[in-house]
Amino acid sequence: MLETAFQTNPMAYPPQLSEVYETLRPAVRLNLLIVDADAAVRSACVEIASTLGYAVRSTAGLDEVRSLLKGHTVDILLVNLPSTGKQGLELVSEVKMLSPNIAILVMTASGSVDMAVEAMRCGACDYLTKPFDIEELAIVLQRAASTITVDVESRKLRERLRL
Repeated sequence: MLETAFQTNPMAYPPQLSEVYETLRPAVRLNLLIVDADAAVRSACVEIASTLGYAVRSTAGLDEVRSLLKGHTVDILLVNLPSTGKQGLELVSEVKMLSPNIAILVMTASGSVDMAVEAMRCGACDYLTKPFDIEELAIVLQRAASTITVDVESRKLRERLRL
C-alpha cells in the first residue's frame, strides 16, 4: 500500500478533470491579462489559465492595465473589481470603448454582486464571484474564447462577402 502511494504523482489531474480541461482549451492561443491585487488569487488564475493554453500576463494594479494594453495584444481581460470605489468600473468602460473586441471578465467579492451587474452594463461579458473554483474559471474563460472565435470568424465572413 505504501509503495503504491509513493509511486503515484500527486500533482497529476484525475483522468476526468484532464478530459474536462481538454474540452475547455481554446482552439487558438489567446492572450489573457489578469488583474488582481491579491497575489495568491492572481497566481492561481495565471497557473490555471496557462494550463488551459492561454498566453497569460498579470498585474496587481488597475493603473498598469492601460500601459499593458498599449504594448501587448490582449484578447481577454480578467479584472478584479475592488469593493470600494468606481475605478474598476471606469476601467471596464474605458477598455470596452477603446478596444471593443476585448472580452472583459470581472471578479468580485461575494458581497458585491451589484458591482458585477454594473460591470456588465459597462461592457463586461461575464463575471465570477469570489471564491470560485477551477472549473468555474475554466468555463468562464472558455465562454469568452468561444465568443471571440465566433466574432473573428463572423468578421472574416462579412469581409469575404463584402469583397
